Amino acid sequence: MSDIRDWYIKNYPEDREGKNIKHVGFRETYQGMKKGEDFYKKIGVQDSVIRERVFNQMAKENKTSYNNIYKTWMK
Repeated sequence: MSDIRDWYIKNYPEDREGKNIKHVGFRETYQGMKKGEDFYKKIGVQDSVIRERVFNQMAKENKTSYNNIYKTWMK
């Protein structure tokens, strides 16, 4: 599943904040981060728990490690 919001709501239905996530793709968001785009602005939610969950799935979707995603975000 490539849409972050759909994936999040399906996997974490108890987290009401999930409905506020924008419809953006995992790969699209990762590529944007590589170009310096702000992750939180891209997904529309500023929550560290959501970020960690999304980064874990983003790593799987992009066939990379959580560490690589995190390092890209920290740049």
